[in-house]
Amino acid sequence: MQIIALTGGIGSGKSTVAAILRELGAPVLDLDQLAHEVRDTLARREVIDAFGAQILTSEGDFDRRKLAAIVFNDPPALKKLNAIIRPKTDAEIERRLDRCAAAGTEVVFIEIPVISQAQWLARVDAFWIVKASRAVILTRLAVRGMSEAEALPRMANQTPPELQVQKPCVMIDNDGDLPQLKARVENLWNAMHNGKEGCKS
Repeated sequence: MQIIALTGGIGSGKSTVAAILRELGAPVLDLDQLAHEVRDTLARREVIDAFGAQILTSEGDFDRRKLAAIVFNDPPALKKLNAIIRPKTDAEIERRLDRCAAAGTEVVFIEIPVISQAQWLARVDAFWIVKASRAVILTRLAVRGMSEAEALPRMANQTPPELQVQKPCVMIDNDGDLPQLKARVENLWNAMHNGKEGCKS
């Protein structure tokens, strides 16, 4: 089974690429989504104990904007949150990869927001890295309701993924429009895979 890590900085469009791949029939595991599931279930009590009830809404759910405002402006706080959530998330990724392999899946993508030292990364065969210019990223984040003051610290915390990997990389430029991006992803998919659908996340 071929494992490809799909990554890129905030606002680069990696989630859009992931959505295009799913439309093409590719199995895509979303590491960020899994981390949120772990935070809300397996790690809920630990996260609340670490950051206080201030990160909860009046209904008792996590207020993602409040938690993000804390951790993305405080590197030690971000490190603390990752130490709680990542081990459990990494174990879940391993379990799902094993399930895909057992199902005979030919290729699986893992959408990852940042590159860590997780053991499962040793199983990755290649990286697809989505790139966009700073101006384009800030425009996209503004549309999503994120101010430049909120966006810049997050961007500054992210080391370009191509500087962190020592495996084959495919760079996907995403400064254009959606049809251009779709064409690039479809060409890559058709070039490396026959379109056969594997297991689901």
